[in-house]
Amino acid sequence: MIKLTRQTPILLAIAPADFRAGIDGFVAVCRRQLKQNPSSGILFVFINRNKTMIRALTYDGTVFWLMTNLIF
Repeated sequence: MIKLTRQTPILLAIAPADFRAGIDGFVAVCRRQLKQNPSSGILFVFINRNKTMIRALTYDGTVFWLMTNLIF
C-alpha cells in the first residue's frame, strides 16, 4: 500500500525522462542522475519529453510502484 502524508518527500525531476524505461530504468535514474536512494520513501515524479504524461516512482517497503498518468 502506498501511504502519502504531508511529510512524504516529493522530488520533481526537471529534465524529461525516457518513458520507454520500466521500473529498473527509473530506479537507475534515481540512483545515477538524481543521486538519491529510490527505496528511501521519496516519491519521484518524472515528465516525458512532450509533457503529455507524468510518472511517479515510490517504494512501499516491499516493492517499487511505477504509476503513469496522462496530462490533457
